[in-house]
Amino acid sequence: MPDIKKTSILAVDDRIENLFILETLLRDSELNIIKATSGNEALSQLDKHDFALVLLDVQMPQMDGFETAEKIRASKKYKNLPIIFVTAVSTNNGFIFKGYEKGAVDYLIKPFEVSILRRKVSIFVELHKQRVSLENTTIELNRSLEILNEEISERKKIEKALKESEERHRILFETMLMGVIYQNSEGEVIAANSSSANILGVPFGEIKEYFPLKSEWGPIHENGLSFPVKDHPYSIAIGQGKRIDNKIMGFKSPNRDSVTWIRVSSIPLFHSDDSRPSQIYTLLEDITERKKAEESIRSSEKKYRSLFDTSRDGIFFIGLDDRVEDANPAFLNLVGYSLDEIKTMTFQQLTPSKWTLMEIDIDKNQIMKRGYSSEYEKEYIHKSGKLIPALVRKWLIRDEKGCPVRRLSLVRDISDKKKLEGELRQAHKMEAVGTLAGGIAHDFNNILAAIMGYIELIQLELADENPVQHSLDQVLRATHRAKDMVNHILTFSRQSTQEKKPIILQLIVNEALKLIRATIPTTIAIKSDIREIDGSVEADPTQIHQVIMNLCTNASHALAQKKGGVIDISLSQVNLTRKDVKTLTNLEPGLYARLSVKDNGVGMATDILGRIFDPYFTTKEIGTASGMGLSVVHGIVTSHNGAITVESIKSVGTTFHVYLPLSPYIVDRVHKEILPIEQGAERILFVDDEKNLAALGDKMLHRMGYHVTALTSSVDAFDIFSKAPDEFDLLITDMTMPDLTGIDLIEKIHAIRPELPVILCSGYDKRIAEKKLVSAGIRHFVLKPLQIRELGKTIRDALEIKK
Repeated sequence: MPDIKKTSILAVDDRIENLFILETLLRDSELNIIKATSGNEALSQLDKHDFALVLLDVQMPQMDGFETAEKIRASKKYKNLPIIFVTAVSTNNGFIFKGYEKGAVDYLIKPFEVSILRRKVSIFVELHKQRVSLENTTIELNRSLEILNEEISERKKIEKALKESEERHRILFETMLMGVIYQNSEGEVIAANSSSANILGVPFGEIKEYFPLKSEWGPIHENGLSFPVKDHPYSIAIGQGKRIDNKIMGFKSPNRDSVTWIRVSSIPLFHSDDSRPSQIYTLLEDITERKKAEESIRSSEKKYRSLFDTSRDGIFFIGLDDRVEDANPAFLNLVGYSLDEIKTMTFQQLTPSKWTLMEIDIDKNQIMKRGYSSEYEKEYIHKSGKLIPALVRKWLIRDEKGCPVRRLSLVRDISDKKKLEGELRQAHKMEAVGTLAGGIAHDFNNILAAIMGYIELIQLELADENPVQHSLDQVLRATHRAKDMVNHILTFSRQSTQEKKPIILQLIVNEALKLIRATIPTTIAIKSDIREIDGSVEADPTQIHQVIMNLCTNASHALAQKKGGVIDISLSQVNLTRKDVKTLTNLEPGLYARLSVKDNGVGMATDILGRIFDPYFTTKEIGTASGMGLSVVHGIVTSHNGAITVESIKSVGTTFHVYLPLSPYIVDRVHKEILPIEQGAERILFVDDEKNLAALGDKMLHRMGYHVTALTSSVDAFDIFSKAPDEFDLLITDMTMPDLTGIDLIEKIHAIRPELPVILCSGYDKRIAEKKLVSAGIRHFVLKPLQIRELGKTIRDALEIKK
């Protein structure tokens, strides 16, 4: 006789820890949990116990839960044994329907909700007890019938046992949470428990009026389609005598505002050999809350997909085999591939080889150990072959068992950031070069000052007809050219300001040609066609010289690898019409000087022509050019109200045209008369920290008749002056000196003698410190290198003002 006091449940899971959890959660004095770790072991246990229920894990090696369920259902003996699938892998409809097709009566989702687990298990345990009880009752009845004629006195005992059994069934029937409805062969409700009324949302006493469900309740399938009455499980069970399990149905109860979802199973009962069922009992389970949870999950997935698809940062998933599983539009745009294309690729195919070892190390020592990576930079290979810099962070995705299944990468394109960083570095570099250039120019000015000063002194000692005078004139002219170059450097270093004046452009071009010939390789031929131009150009001669030098230098680079290279330089006058200036930005019709520099070098592609005037753009190798040459040229020409154009054909050559507006002002080319050197006899304190310049100043001033005290220390100069302030009529001092600057020296001396005239000397443009000069009482300024005639005139001006 079966034991109704202890109910057996078969729990099947390939993981011992999961079985232990189930046994712990279901621990009860009335339950006997039999454990099996595989499908085969579960099948072998069936004949050893009378099980009320099988809790069957879906994901198992060798024989999974679906196959195990099929084999249990294939057995006639166990085909009605309730099976609840236990899973954490998937809850999608297809997966669930497959389970029901294999014979499941329900699903349990890991991790377990204890109350749901116990409630569902208790329902089937109670049903099992009912079945066992019915079997016991039947046995008892059969035995009673066999001995009825022999033991009439036992009838009352049997009747009592039957009543007790009925009472047990009644209590179970009335108290179980699952709704139970009995119908006769005509479909009329003959019995129902209170749970069924609660599930249907109708009064218990009126359930017969509402079941079977009427079409007015709008029964629907899970997909929202109508659920005809003829297809209801109980309709099929009555009409066809078939058992129908676990059909999902939704309906709108007249007493509720929302749809109620139920799982329905209908089982036909037959008397002897009747082909038509005598009764139908239908089980109803309210799954509305579960459906809401599923809907919440779907809504969450929809939100995730929306975030995934609209994110400005790239997001993609990589499997453990390193293949791309999915990617959002931002990442696809970053690398230039379609989703179908990228799903055939591995992350190694998207990553330059120089980054591969670093990424492997990050995957091994960060992602696999702690589940995520720190933020790091790398590059991706665009479909075009271009390298895209990116900021990356990764996370490890695990399944419900804690096993790694894939990696998620968040990628931000930092191309613009890298470009800005490069431009900033270049700007700092150019700033440093400018500072260095200013310092070099200052020192070079001092050298030029000595050379020019001594040449002038030598010329003064020689007779005008002396043949050496011509050679010295050439040297002096070269030093003036060097002086202009220093001014050029000072302009570049922002220590001198642009000074425009009317110039004869052909003279500047011819002077530049002499320097160009000396600076480019002799393998390159230079041809020139410099024509006379009517009028002048309002320009800074140093900057125009820079434009010519930059364009010619650029041309020589294009001819570096060419035999028979030629640079053609021409200057002509053109009259631009309104039609002409349509292609020349910001120019008005009129007369212009056109400077052209042409080479027969490598030429440039069309896509490069549009960028050659951009700052920092260069076609040369990194480290060989700053990318500033043509940008500077463009800036200079534009600041002179001109325009520059370029024409180029690949492998043929390049031509630059510079247009500068002509002025009718005629520059006097006649050399000015050389003025005599002004003389004097006053007492002068001369200060310069450069010994050779102090000595030169001493000689110049003595040559002009002055009494000179020349010093190289501003501190010593102040000490001497403070001891005898009335012994000097004029102070001439350099501006940049250690310990005590020229301006500081003047201020200290003026504190003693405010009326003393001073002349400040500097290699820098006086306008850069004009406010400071005025506040210090400085009215006279001489720009280095000193020239004896200019210095003599400035001295007389300073002394005459005093008088």
